[in-house]
Amino acid sequence: MLWISAPVHNFTVPAVLKNWIDLVVRRDVTFKTTENGKVGLLQDRPTFVAVTSGGAMFREPALQPDFFRPYLKAALGVIGLKDVTFMHATGLAFADEPLSVMETTAGQWLREASFRQTIPSIV
Repeated sequence: MLWISAPVHNFTVPAVLKNWIDLVVRRDVTFKTTENGKVGLLQDRPTFVAVTSGGAMFREPALQPDFFRPYLKAALGVIGLKDVTFMHATGLAFADEPLSVMETTAGQWLREASFRQTIPSIV
């Protein structure tokens, strides 16, 4: 299992997460190039991405572009991680107590059914 926690910076991943991706996505280490394209060398595993945003990201209809999820899903897919679940808390810039919102939201994520199978000791 892989956990990634990151804020949205300027519509996409923050620099530190981009740096991690650049260190992990390596030809002949985590993927190989074939005549049919890139093939991931990592065994797929549940990957959970907790995303925070001060603005109104990830809503319908969209109020701003979302480059975060498509980019991260593509980068993880290249190395073989296809089972990716995004959990997000957005609009935190408008919350009176953003840390309380995050605590409540994280508690909801951990109580979801998908986690019960994966992390039985937490729920």
